[in-house]
Amino acid sequence: MENRIFDAIIIGAGPAGIFTALELTHLKPESQVLIVDMGRAIAHRTCPARTTGKCVHCDPCGIVHGWAGAGAFSDGKLSLSDEVGGHISEYLGHPKAQELIHQADELYLRFGAPKEVHGLGDPKEDTELAVTLREGQKIGRDEVLRRLVGIQYERNDVNLTRNKFRVRGDVLEIFPADQSEHLLRVEFWGDEIERLSEINPVTGEVVGHPKFTIVFPASHYVVSKEKLEPSIREIERELAERVEYFKKNGKLLEAQRIEQRTRYDVEMLREIGFCSGIENYSRILLGREPGATPYTLLDYMPKDYLMFVDESHVMLPQVRGMYGGDHSRKVSLVDYGFRLPSAFDNRPLNFEEFESRINQVIFVSATPGQYEREHSTQIVEQVIRPTGLLDPRVEVRPVTGQIDDLVSEINKRSQKNERVLITTLTKKMAERLTEYLEKAGVESVVFDRVEQNPLTTTAMEAAAFIRQEKCDTVIGLGGGSIMDCAKAAAFLSVNDGDINDYIFGRRKSSLALPIILVPTTCGTGSEGNGFAVLTNPLNGDKKSLRCNAIVAKASIIDSECMMTMPKSILASVGFDAFCHCMEAFISKFGQPLTDMMSLQGMKLIGKYLVPLYEGQYSLEAWDALSWASTLGGMVIHSAGVTLPHGMEHPASGLRNIVHGRGLAALTPVIMEETISCCAEEDRKKFAEISRCIGGTDETDCAAEIRGLLERLQLSETLTGLGIREEDVDWMTENCIKVSAAGISCHPVSFSRSQIRELYRRAL
Repeated sequence: MENRIFDAIIIGAGPAGIFTALELTHLKPESQVLIVDMGRAIAHRTCPARTTGKCVHCDPCGIVHGWAGAGAFSDGKLSLSDEVGGHISEYLGHPKAQELIHQADELYLRFGAPKEVHGLGDPKEDTELAVTLREGQKIGRDEVLRRLVGIQYERNDVNLTRNKFRVRGDVLEIFPADQSEHLLRVEFWGDEIERLSEINPVTGEVVGHPKFTIVFPASHYVVSKEKLEPSIREIERELAERVEYFKKNGKLLEAQRIEQRTRYDVEMLREIGFCSGIENYSRILLGREPGATPYTLLDYMPKDYLMFVDESHVMLPQVRGMYGGDHSRKVSLVDYGFRLPSAFDNRPLNFEEFESRINQVIFVSATPGQYEREHSTQIVEQVIRPTGLLDPRVEVRPVTGQIDDLVSEINKRSQKNERVLITTLTKKMAERLTEYLEKAGVESVVFDRVEQNPLTTTAMEAAAFIRQEKCDTVIGLGGGSIMDCAKAAAFLSVNDGDINDYIFGRRKSSLALPIILVPTTCGTGSEGNGFAVLTNPLNGDKKSLRCNAIVAKASIIDSECMMTMPKSILASVGFDAFCHCMEAFISKFGQPLTDMMSLQGMKLIGKYLVPLYEGQYSLEAWDALSWASTLGGMVIHSAGVTLPHGMEHPASGLRNIVHGRGLAALTPVIMEETISCCAEEDRKKFAEISRCIGGTDETDCAAEIRGLLERLQLSETLTGLGIREEDVDWMTENCIKVSAAGISCHPVSFSRSQIRELYRRAL
């Protein structure tokens, strides 16, 4: 090259290099700019794989070099969404970032870049599947709708959530699968897109006007017709083998069942490219060999990635157990003709496969197991926990000798020159307990002024009583209201300030007096968690004080203490316990352990609650129901409650409604709407809930809940509980204020207007 002087030399002819050069020449046309790129001459950059379908390992590579690859000159790659890598939107905002991307795309097209848009997989497939929209594009509204349906979007003109769209005249609104914050509004003028807008789904505010956008498929299981037909033929081949197997072994019912179910799935795949349970055909759709290791997130990690296994003493056994648990469940499905044997290959990794994919790992645990110790080259002990708190210990004791156990705990405190406060539901119960303790030589004081839906002021009064009497331990003997008030009083007695500051998180404390709980109802589960639900009498706010310090030091659960419950209370608290288990089960923050405990609780309630209500008393049934109630309290401590509790608290806070009856009025309505628009995985959970109370699948879940309420004579409406139409707006706003956690835990995100409508439907 002759000696020349350049104003700028740019190393690398990727998009950054090209557009830097372009901007320099735009600002100063006389600029002399040199771009230096590694690899073959541009005219010779070709890839044999485009004709052979296979890489032949050219040296040097004909199109790619370096970390990012020379995409600009080799194949014209350009990301058309700021959601895909990079941080440009953090500096410019999403609308401006998308505008610049569109500008770059127009320049690419001007200089001869291909017009096809590629996305998730094979280029040909992605061109067919992704829906590309531009302002000024000549395309009819109905054609866009047809394409959206083809990539698994559903029309829902009432509840617009992810993977759905709605149509109002010439205005189309889409909630893209890859978005969580913005809707896409498409306005048509005849057969032309007049305007694209990004909309805040809650406020309806327009936040941007992109010139160009791509709507990606709603499901990763969307498959092109070219790939689908060979897969369907393989499914039909396996079906024929399975039907023949069942017939040879005299299993005619199973043969009929597998043929009917699989034929239906095949028809759905042919018609819409998707079917319920499509993941069970994933091995066939992906073209993997039988028994091959499935793809996981670990396959996408770089070679030098670092894995952290948090709470490894729990996590590693779960990883070990996942494969076996999944296989055990699939055995029944395959043996009884519900699924083809290929469903076995839709599975988690076994532990050996998991181990083979570990590169570098750090196990984090307070109690590491033998595996972690054997596979660690260095062990570091952290003396002080990051939170500064110790995990509370939950102790469940035998049902026999409960009161004697209580006396023993009191004596332990007495030996330390400490006093104990016991709260009870009724004066009669207080008198009987006082008499018993006096005979046992135990000095005690009683606070008996706790009301239904305990008030913050009552808890403050009880705390003052504790300080006055110089008590050192608090015992809650009664139902949920009693136990919640006891926990709050134990907390307030050693903490200054307004309790509402602690409830709403403006102040924090990890201090409370020791608490012993003795439940006399089987519903609230307060004996198993660190929640204390209180109502502020000044504004009707009903919200939980949440703190590990108010987890009981000991919970004494004796089903014999519950047998005198009136039927109406049994129905109310029993349904409350069911809601605790159900809501923890469907919560976004649920875990395998809480799921297992929730299912057990729902099964026990489904089996025993109605017989007990109808008078078929047995100690076994009472023990089972008591255990289910405690399980419900424990699981919501970790997984939280969802929208039924979130919407009920404003109602009972406003009108002092019995909590279980408020849930009875709201839960069926909420579940109906949730099931109608939740994700496929959540529908499976609703199917399991339905089976716990006598149903078959998610389609009859809400009906089975209504049936349970009818058998408990608990069919309620908000109107029947004293709620009026004019209360709806206040309850809606109060729900948003005090129940944000419950709203966020719910499997479906409901807007303010949708919550308002659910209240109205429950009237």
